[in-house]
Amino acid sequence: MTDFSDPSGLPAAYDRAQHKPLWQRVVGREDRFAEAADLNDIQTIVERRHRRVGDLVASDGDRIADGDIVVDVAGGSVQLAAGRVYARGDVRDVAAAVLADVPMTGDIVIGIRIVSTVVTSVEDPDLLGLYPGSEAEGEGGSARVAETVAWGRSGDGEAGDLIAVYLLRNGTVLDQSPPPTLSGVVRVIAVYDYQAHGNYIVQGCRVTALGKEAGDQVFSIEEGIANIYGFKTTRLNALRYAEAELYDLTSAQSEPHTFDDAGTGTAVIALNHAPLSALAVAMITKEVTETKTRGTPANTSDLLDKDNPRAIIEVQSGATTYTAGTDYNLSGGSISWAPGGAEPSSGQSYTVKYRYLVAVTPAAVADDSVTLSGGVTGTDVFLTYDWKLPRIDLLCLDQDGLPVYVKGLSARSRPVAPVPAEDLLPLCTVTNTWTGKPGIVNSGVRAVPYAEQWRYYNRLIDLIDVVSMEKLKRSIDGKDPVAKRGIFVDPFVDD
Repeated sequence: MTDFSDPSGLPAAYDRAQHKPLWQRVVGREDRFAEAADLNDIQTIVERRHRRVGDLVASDGDRIADGDIVVDVAGGSVQLAAGRVYARGDVRDVAAAVLADVPMTGDIVIGIRIVSTVVTSVEDPDLLGLYPGSEAEGEGGSARVAETVAWGRSGDGEAGDLIAVYLLRNGTVLDQSPPPTLSGVVRVIAVYDYQAHGNYIVQGCRVTALGKEAGDQVFSIEEGIANIYGFKTTRLNALRYAEAELYDLTSAQSEPHTFDDAGTGTAVIALNHAPLSALAVAMITKEVTETKTRGTPANTSDLLDKDNPRAIIEVQSGATTYTAGTDYNLSGGSISWAPGGAEPSSGQSYTVKYRYLVAVTPAAVADDSVTLSGGVTGTDVFLTYDWKLPRIDLLCLDQDGLPVYVKGLSARSRPVAPVPAEDLLPLCTVTNTWTGKPGIVNSGVRAVPYAEQWRYYNRLIDLIDVVSMEKLKRSIDGKDPVAKRGIFVDPFVDD
């Protein structure tokens, strides 16, 4: 069975209409009992109808008059003026207030808090029967529901329902459009404005890159006014926005370089690609002289001590210097005496000077270079590393005035900027090279006031006058045969 108890919670109070959305009116009958529930049903039906009509014009939280907000970020307080706010199908008067201990980080909802209180004849004797001499005189009658309205915020622990009016993000109010903010009316106007003009900046809203903080790139969005998807959003303070610095990587495999140390033993190697994300391997060429003992039988090989030998520089035994290709070759990691020329006798010692590749730890690593030590001047260096691909992004606003960061497509060269959704207003392009602050171009579409337009129109008129006078002069001088015949010549068309 459906529970028809009245929302007030009073005993013996019922409201059927709250569960009957199709009911439109109550019909009284002379041959039937009238119940208190009938009165409750009537109120619910009427309130529901009024709210549907009211919501066509305004939405919960719309300011009808006043109700301005001032935020003291340092003091952690919010000052709110008295005003009138639409909520639950009615316009509510709210007194001025100061909210203390308001968090200035994250998102905080500021709005009006509606507290409903049930009042009976016990709390208010004025609800006792009034008609003298009747059976109802002095008897308790129907209760009343009283509603109080006051400014409040999310997380304050107060009782009642909070209707959002403002959104405070990190101490900045995102939308302070002046009243009356009638959402229903604005929705109608928004269609015409967007279809005619698209998304545009009315004033302000320029973006500045502030730099990197704790792994985030931080931006400041100037105070300003913008029309987004037809909806106007007004912000009276600059807004900070932080975007986590996330980038795509690609690898450079065994990138070749030359160890150019100018005789110092230390070389700074400039990378072909930057910025560096992580160095995997740095291979340099070193030189060593080893004493080996010739093995048996003849024409075989002797293993060298170092891995990755690149070239044998010299092989000697006493006063004898052996010839590469004729007496020996470098084969794998060994010196091979297979060519069949001269070679030390079995058990005889000899020296081998050769160069080999070895992985080393860099002395220093920068975004675009690595510093290596111990290599042979003019020899090969091979680097394997990951580097950050450039990317072009957009910083936008949505129709609620909230920042939206849209990422583009990373590429080794010519990264592709993204295409924003229809309900986003691009404020600027963000060129990420991942070194220092990103490049900012405030490329958002801006409304051009008539005063500024006429500056260009007047300049154009002046230009037309100059060109026309020059053509007229040429005609008089007989230097313009077309104009001389009396045929009009467009001043912007070349002869």
